Amino acid sequence: MDINKRRLIFYFFWFIIILASPFTVFINSPFVIAFSDAKIIVNVLQRISGLLAFTLIMLQIIIGSNLSLWTKILGAKAYRIHIVQGLFAYGLILFHPLTNSVLIYFATQSIVNVLVDLLPRFRSSTDSLILFGKTAFVLASISVFASYFRTKPFLRKNWRVFHILNYLVFILIIFHSKGLGSDITTFPFNIVYFLGIAAVSLSIARRIYLSFLKELLFSNQPA
Repeated sequence: MDINKRRLIFYFFWFIIILASPFTVFINSPFVIAFSDAKIIVNVLQRISGLLAFTLIMLQIIIGSNLSLWTKILGAKAYRIHIVQGLFAYGLILFHPLTNSVLIYFATQSIVNVLVDLLPRFRSSTDSLILFGKTAFVLASISVFASYFRTKPFLRKNWRVFHILNYLVFILIIFHSKGLGSDITTFPFNIVYFLGIAAVSLSIARRIYLSFLKELLFSNQPA
């Protein structure tokens, strides 16, 4: 199969996976309800952006941890897809909490309350779930910063450490999503959600195995 056909197949499945997010939200909130009020519109955007952020980070890890394989399948476009997808993922990670700030402002008409909400809180289990999301945002920001300045000596030397942050971001988003709505348990996103967790878990296990194997081979080399 030539590379153009492989790319078309990749883009087809990529698009189907991406569509699962808005499709699921509109199943739970039909168009008549979703566009009936400004607050509901913001809530719908919040949910779609959250599901899309999860999806893109999942795809980032699957592609990034197997970039040499994807380069063989897609050619040089694999690296470009990885870069552009990462930028969109971070954009969604930025946008998602902004929608929450807008909802708080709608409810309280107070900028102070919006700013206070940015601080960590531990009053309830929901606060803990939200804190996972805030921590994921901080780690994602560090990861993006490290990627942007990856040519610097320190970051070039330790780029693998910063790349691992993507795994932590994904894990935190999993905890963040628990108990904050029914979208992750609704078809078709529930398939993306659980298969995504399985795929990322396999990617992490593969990475650990390869690192262990590399260390083992290196330690067995004659001095």
